[in-house]
Amino acid sequence: MKKILQFLAVLIVIAVISGIIYLFVLSPGEKFQSVYLVPHDAAYIIETEDPFGAWDKIIHSNAWAYLKTNNLLSEIDRDIQGADSLVASNRLLIKLFGNRKILISSHRYKPGRYEFLFVVDLKSVSKLKNMKSYLGRVTGDGYRLTQRTYKEYEISELFDKKSGDLYYFALIKNQLIFSEVYTLLEASIDQLENLTLGRDLNFIEVTRHTEGKGLFSICINYRYFKDYIAGIMGKPNDFLEMLSDNLYYTSAYVQLDDKGMLKLTGYTSVKDTTKSFLRALMNSGHGGHGFSGYSPSRTATFVNIGCEKALNLYKNIKNTLDDASLANLESAIGKTEKMLKINIERDILGWMEDEISLIQTQPSNLGRMNEFAVAFRAGSNKQATESLSYLATQVKKNSPVKFKEISYKGYKINYLHIPGIFKMIFGNLIKRLEKPYYTIIDKYVIFSNHPQTLKSIIDDLETGTVLFSEQGRKDFMSHFSDRSMLMAYFQVPVLFSNLREFVSPQTWSDMQKNKRYFVCFPNIGLSAQTDKELIKLELLAEFNPQPDEFTPVKYLFDPVSFMLQDTSVYAPANNENKKDDFEPVINISDLDASKYEEFFDNGNLKISVELKNGLKHGNFREYYEDGNVKLRGKYKQDMMDGTWKLYNEEGNLLETREYKDGVAE
Repeated sequence: MKKILQFLAVLIVIAVISGIIYLFVLSPGEKFQSVYLVPHDAAYIIETEDPFGAWDKIIHSNAWAYLKTNNLLSEIDRDIQGADSLVASNRLLIKLFGNRKILISSHRYKPGRYEFLFVVDLKSVSKLKNMKSYLGRVTGDGYRLTQRTYKEYEISELFDKKSGDLYYFALIKNQLIFSEVYTLLEASIDQLENLTLGRDLNFIEVTRHTEGKGLFSICINYRYFKDYIAGIMGKPNDFLEMLSDNLYYTSAYVQLDDKGMLKLTGYTSVKDTTKSFLRALMNSGHGGHGFSGYSPSRTATFVNIGCEKALNLYKNIKNTLDDASLANLESAIGKTEKMLKINIERDILGWMEDEISLIQTQPSNLGRMNEFAVAFRAGSNKQATESLSYLATQVKKNSPVKFKEISYKGYKINYLHIPGIFKMIFGNLIKRLEKPYYTIIDKYVIFSNHPQTLKSIIDDLETGTVLFSEQGRKDFMSHFSDRSMLMAYFQVPVLFSNLREFVSPQTWSDMQKNKRYFVCFPNIGLSAQTDKELIKLELLAEFNPQPDEFTPVKYLFDPVSFMLQDTSVYAPANNENKKDDFEPVINISDLDASKYEEFFDNGNLKISVELKNGLKHGNFREYYEDGNVKLRGKYKQDMMDGTWKLYNEEGNLLETREYKDGVAE
């Protein structure tokens, strides 16, 4: 930002000089598109048709007036005010060049170093009187102007005697090109022989929707943008690597209304050869967002996957797999179907309709533990109930798992014990759903890793405290279409607290001091729809300097990276139905109890485990029927932790295992 502002001051001087030269030396009848002079390796390109108008709109907005009080942004604001004064004091400049298209592109000119190239469309310029005296007044004694030739084009070199900076510019047909690095000017002139970027059909396809719209537009070139970000971060970014593998360009234009609502509308071109979850989504149609009416008001992140049918999405995901992954999936599906005597497409996918919603909520009664849920829209409540009841019957017949149905406020909570079933079907999209407790509310089947989360969702629904019941959030969401391929909503004040888990104590302390600048855009929404072979994106960010306060959330759900993750599938580990003595079967029926106990028919204690917030947490003991200890250890937040010991009926130690986060070491 600061670099662009520094360039702006010099560019103003050069633009005036170039305009005068163009008027009196070059042919005003010859026209040439600005993009033809942008080298093909641009990481991104910013374009505006009205640079001074856009500038004025942004720096005098309520949002910037609020943000500039931040210490980190105050230096940038001083630079902005200096440049703003320069612009405001030169009315002739605004008259001559205030309505000219400007492209700003970023390029690597040496390993790890990037610089800007400016391209200004001079169009035609009004005549000036006393050209010689005005030109001298503009440059003054502070600059030295020299020229050299490159491929028959004259490159001017402007030396700032005070700062020692050297700037380069040239006039190519009706375009002014300008940079602080001469190799970028030469690369720009080289483009006259190839017109590489300007003739790229994928580039043309996305930019034709955004050119000349909004305050400005930005186009990301994924092939080179990944290296640009890697240079900033100091290491490659896996997510951007995946974007580069699957996408060509994203072009979007930016709008800002008087109330501070920031809107970005863009288009993305997807590679024809890509095999990813994104391509599966594009081929699966659109769906609704009805579950937003059931999601708690304390939701931090709401992500909705829309499709014509979940079965279609599953089949399209299969089409994106390579031969090895497809064989793995079909083998896993076959083993599961054979073991449980079910049909995955009929008994699980058959009742699912056009909507899959993933929510991350503020913790309620699980302490600091995150609450995560996935909801599927069913064709009908009856259809979902019958299918899931059949699955439960088949699981009980063919596995040792037991779970008593729980009734809570008129809703039934059950457990579907088919290990890895959702990850097996949908890949990494729902990989976090490991322990599928579920309840059915109207046409929605809601799954979660813990039944207490389902209780809290029911509680919020009963009291009417759902996500979009509040008028402000309802009005915000009304800007989006009712159906989409992807819909994401972020309640930023809730998400902010999650960052504590990922930064150092000192960084978190600094962030807390600046919290109001992070959460002043409390509502952010993103919608994606297919538009022929493109993806149309809409992003809204609502400015509000006084958002509601929220208590901490432990986990930050990443709603974006899953889109292009690999869809590798994993077979459930069933070990031919063999039971591991270190994995006790526990049937929790009272989610509010502090201890769970189970007894043999003779009255002797069989299992005892301490509970906390419905989770196994504390000492665990399992006994033989005669009273001798069979298994002992401890749980921590529902996971086996520390040293566990298994004994035989005579009391002799058989095996010792060490666990951490539920995994044997």
